[in-house]
Amino acid sequence: MKTFNVLYIDDDKDEDLKITPLVRELSAQGKIKIELEYPRKLEPFVDHLAEKYKKTDGVIIDLRLNENHKGKDDFATYPAQILATAIRTYQNGENKKFEEFPIFLISSLEKKAAYFDTDVQSHDLFDLFISKNDIPRIGSIYEDQIHAIISAYDDIKMKKKIWELLDIDEKSYKSLSLSFDLDDKLASSTSQFLLNQVILRNGILINEDVLAARLGVDIDSSKDWEALKKELNESIKYTGIYGNVWHRWWSNRLIDWWEDEISPDISLINSDSHQRISLLKQKLEFKNLEEAKPIESYMSTSFWTVCKALNKPLDSYDGLLLNTGNKNWQDKEYVSPTAVIEGDSKRKGYKLHPDEKDRYEEIKIIYKKRKYGDK
Repeated sequence: MKTFNVLYIDDDKDEDLKITPLVRELSAQGKIKIELEYPRKLEPFVDHLAEKYKKTDGVIIDLRLNENHKGKDDFATYPAQILATAIRTYQNGENKKFEEFPIFLISSLEKKAAYFDTDVQSHDLFDLFISKNDIPRIGSIYEDQIHAIISAYDDIKMKKKIWELLDIDEKSYKSLSLSFDLDDKLASSTSQFLLNQVILRNGILINEDVLAARLGVDIDSSKDWEALKKELNESIKYTGIYGNVWHRWWSNRLIDWWEDEISPDISLINSDSHQRISLLKQKLEFKNLEEAKPIESYMSTSFWTVCKALNKPLDSYDGLLLNTGNKNWQDKEYVSPTAVIEGDSKRKGYKLHPDEKDRYEEIKIIYKKRKYGDK
């Protein structure tokens, strides 16, 4: 496994107490090696970076580079977005100063919410957000993701065809109806499209929670879940770009696998969790599989998605459509009435589709009667 060299730019001078622990957690596995730089006035700093780090494998930039000014003359007066824009500008064109490499944004969740989330135009400057709050808990996961994204850039630069990146043949790719052409695309735009619009959105590919929901399996209480996944992986596991870190499964192949291996007569999509589990136990002899339960007892168990707010199995018929927008290859996203009425959806920033307004008002009345009686 190749170790990548990553530059980390942060204006915090309290290196021993604040920066060193972050660097240690982000590079503990040896997949990346981090070198630290402190930001300075923009133009000379960009020239310095171009001279010293032209071929670096990636850059991590702290969001607020302009907070620690005391006692310094040559200080940064700009946030991460400005520096990232300069680097991206000089990664291409006649005045190219850098090779193309990914840029990662690092900050606390509080500062991200205050200074970045609403700056939508700057979001495509960065390939991944790293939360300083979460590094002590999931630093190794961030390291894996950084390594995967840098590796993806290398793959994109070497390969010409998108189906090669997805590790499928051309005929299979054309059946996906992905509206993206690699011609003249930057590695950054290709990488971000594949990660954000294909890997991280359920549709062509599905994540583990949706996979379990479609099979009617309760992951937490099913001792044979890992064995079932191993069985599935031989037929439907995604093996393309990012697949070693973001584990995904082909949604169309799941349907084919069910018809070929489990039941050609009982449809996966039209059955409920009890039927699905019974057939899985019968055909594969995995006796330690437990049925997934609905969020509310009166809801359907013909699960096909998960509640976006609660991350629990959901029949889309019982869900409320979110106003997230979806491409033709992406699944629509839903939340359960429970998540909306109890406030979980709002706390996580999800908004209902405008078409759901009247339906929500009706559901809210019914829900409260079922939950709390006629009060």
